[in-house]
Amino acid sequence: METKEDAYAAMGAESDERLVNDMIDGSANMQELQQRVHQTALEHGWWDEDRSFGDIVALIHSEVSEAFEEYRDQADTVHFDLGSNPYWLRVDAETGKPEGMAIEMADIVIRVMDYLEMVGADLYDLVKLKDEYNQTRPYRHGGKRA
Repeated sequence: METKEDAYAAMGAESDERLVNDMIDGSANMQELQQRVHQTALEHGWWDEDRSFGDIVALIHSEVSEAFEEYRDQADTVHFDLGSNPYWLRVDAETGKPEGMAIEMADIVIRVMDYLEMVGADLYDLVKLKDEYNQTRPYRHGGKRA
């Protein structure tokens, strides 16, 4: 079982350890993280050309598909505990790139944060608003099957 420190070292994330620890501890500011995610995307050329909403949805869907593929291959992943939350993660020994189902799920959130920052919407406020509404809904509302 890997430790949190082993994962940081393998990912070359020493400079970002404070941010990761803040996220694990639940004390990171989601708005600041959303801004940082978008700034990184800008700096790495992901917004050099305009993208349609369809393009954005397709990119998010590609991350969902990658997460499902990682889930199918999860026997190859290493399970370890970051703080008190279990994650499926492996780190490429040559590149230090984090991979696995949990990382692909994080990529979904990153894509969503990036887009929402681009259009000036705050994910934290949106999630909070939707969560508050969901709390008022009846059990399995709308007759949907689980």
